[in-house]
Amino acid sequence: MHPRPGGSLWSRWVNVTCKPTGLAACKIAGAVAETDPCSTSGNHAVVASDRPELSSDCTPVRCVRRRPEVSLPIRVTSSFFPLSNMNAILGLSSPRASTVDTLREADAAVVTQVCGVVGFALLTALGAQIRLYLWEVPFTLQTLAVYGSGLYLGWRNGAISQILYLVLGLFLPVYAGDGSGAAYLLGAVSAGYLLAFPMAAFVAGYLSRRWNTLSGSVVSMIAGSACIFTLGVCWLHFAAGHGTWFESLDRGWLRFIPVDVAKILLVGMVYSGTRFLTRQK
Repeated sequence: MHPRPGGSLWSRWVNVTCKPTGLAACKIAGAVAETDPCSTSGNHAVVASDRPELSSDCTPVRCVRRRPEVSLPIRVTSSFFPLSNMNAILGLSSPRASTVDTLREADAAVVTQVCGVVGFALLTALGAQIRLYLWEVPFTLQTLAVYGSGLYLGWRNGAISQILYLVLGLFLPVYAGDGSGAAYLLGAVSAGYLLAFPMAAFVAGYLSRRWNTLSGSVVSMIAGSACIFTLGVCWLHFAAGHGTWFESLDRGWLRFIPVDVAKILLVGMVYSGTRFLTRQK
């Protein structure tokens, strides 16, 4: 009684091509195996035989020895430099929670959210009153509150607080000037900076949702700053009638870089400090 080959045994034994139809038994190297006629399998190893004994209804074409194929598992990574590794190397994010983080949660108390939105809107208005005019666009402390609203309140409430500030300026003189109203806002050469405040708070708050360390918050605020100066310089170029774009870049961005970097570092250190002091164990 000869064994009937199964999947694993048959895959290591024979590969025979038969001419007749129907199942046929071919005895090779002292063992009998059934095969489907006129079929071959390229992955099967075949036992060599000088002249195998055949049944009357099966004629092999050729029996050759093959080396069994071995497949090795290959591990493929999705990227050469995963984002998680970048966060770990640069220290952009920290898994430790803080009580300050509850201010930016969507399920925070309504009173807490309202106080945060109104508070940062008033801080932005207060920062506008401290101004220094050296050319068309003044130095102010408004962006301290803009960046802070994104970090502390998150992307949604941070943007809402800056929208509230712009709305207040339609009725009260809270802009960096002595006027108010829509005509005053849209007629100012610095209107582009003001209109970008909600976008800057949104970007800083969205990125700092994960990048919550000092370096992560700085990167988040730099992205928000890019929004402010991009829209601000474009508006300034056409509103002030500058002859070249370089003049607009010089008067609307390059001269503000040192002061803006100092503001970003200051807000980043204050935010990281408050998160450290209120960290949860």
